[in-house]
Amino acid sequence: MGECACGLSDDDDLNEDDVDESVDEGDHTGWTGEVVGDAERGATIYASSCAACHGATGLGTASGPSLADEVAEESDEGLAETIRAGEDGMPPFPNLSEQDLADLIAWLRARFGGSSEGEEEQEEDDD
Repeated sequence: MGECACGLSDDDDLNEDDVDESVDEGDHTGWTGEVVGDAERGATIYASSCAACHGATGLGTASGPSLADEVAEESDEGLAETIRAGEDGMPPFPNLSEQDLADLIAWLRARFGGSSEGEEEQEEDDD
């Protein structure tokens, strides 16, 4: 049995007691967007924190969905908020520093594309 980056083993169920109450959905994530990410370092963070559920390539497993569409459509701030607060069964990772987040997001962008503004602002520009 393995243990994922959130600290749960394969036999554990995530429940409300496991979630850090200090990070509520919609709370400011501490993301300023001013830190430049290093995609190579982000790959290491992804491998240790995300790959257990989302797969080594990020294209999903039985435990977690593919990140391809989500990353391409979401802004950097939105990705940071989702990573820090968790979402739809994904555990929160509130202890990642802004540098860790920037590095992880840089890897996700290098892998799946998208922009820091996300899809919403791009659609507005097309009008």
